[in-house]
Amino acid sequence: MLAGDNVKKFPYKALIRSFLLLGIMLGVSLFLMRGNSEQIIKAITYLKWTDALVLLALASSVTILQGMVFWKIIKMNGYQYSLKDALQNVFISGFISTIFSTTFGKGAQFALVKSKNISWETVCHVGLIDQLMYYIADISLCSFCIFLYQKFFRQLFPELWWVALTGLTITVFIFLGLVLLYIPLINRFVLNLVKKIMAKLKPQGKLTKLLEVIRGFVLEVKLSMGKRNHQFNKYLGVIGLNMVKVLIRNGLMFMVIYLLNDKISFYDFPIYFASACFLEMALSALPVYGDKGTAEIGFVLVFGSFIGNVQATSAMLVWRFFSFYMNAVTGGLVLAFSNQIHLRELLQSENRQTK
Repeated sequence: MLAGDNVKKFPYKALIRSFLLLGIMLGVSLFLMRGNSEQIIKAITYLKWTDALVLLALASSVTILQGMVFWKIIKMNGYQYSLKDALQNVFISGFISTIFSTTFGKGAQFALVKSKNISWETVCHVGLIDQLMYYIADISLCSFCIFLYQKFFRQLFPELWWVALTGLTITVFIFLGLVLLYIPLINRFVLNLVKKIMAKLKPQGKLTKLLEVIRGFVLEVKLSMGKRNHQFNKYLGVIGLNMVKVLIRNGLMFMVIYLLNDKISFYDFPIYFASACFLEMALSALPVYGDKGTAEIGFVLVFGSFIGNVQATSAMLVWRFFSFYMNAVTGGLVLAFSNQIHLRELLQSENRQTK
């Protein structure tokens, strides 16, 4: 357990904020359905139960692959961490990210690793490697697809093209910013900066602890530079798993459309997958909390150009159900039966962070 049992007040604010965000998603979905609800419901009922199982398996496999990636990275850093713990970790952190925010989900992921007696510095470093390996796969696939079909996207979505290009640029810069910590000159600069801040300000309490964690984290990155070259092939394996994860995650949009529309064939997969990558990068450029609401609109906007707004709205509702709500339900069940962390503790932590 990550916190004591002396919790006196249930932090309702975080829960209320989360329900408001989910309400926005529901409101946007209802708005997109306006005037066509009967046609949309009829299109959704075209989905067979066997199709639903396929979509559930694909959506779940994305989280399972993330668990395998996280497990491999921790093991590569020399720590004992079972695949079961890794899977539990990503399902719970995925639930927290879905209900609250991605940042809070990452915090829950780190807290679960920390509960296995692994230092915060190592936890942060593992998280950094995890993010870098994901960015390499995601940026490679998305940029390849977007520029392969750039003429198509520029003609069909002239304004959204620049939004997607901005999102891709932002993602690349974030990746490069994380990589900078592995450059000796930058690493030394950050270490010296933290040292000077601690010497000049003489901070106390939580700020001291935070600065010490940052210093330890950057120092661990520095020490890792010279001893991980022999694991190059293992890192390639992790990047490969991330590529499969991105293929399934963005390919899920195509699979939903394919199963709902008998006029779509597997030969259409490349352009639909590229469009999913295009949409992902466009959403990355929008400063919206958790993409709640914008993802639904973006899906209909992009894929409505292929299959019409009614079919696109039907597909969006099915896609959101399996990629968002079902993952939330699964993660919530894992959290409910977990003996490592409880929702009350997570909500209390979120409440403290937002004060």
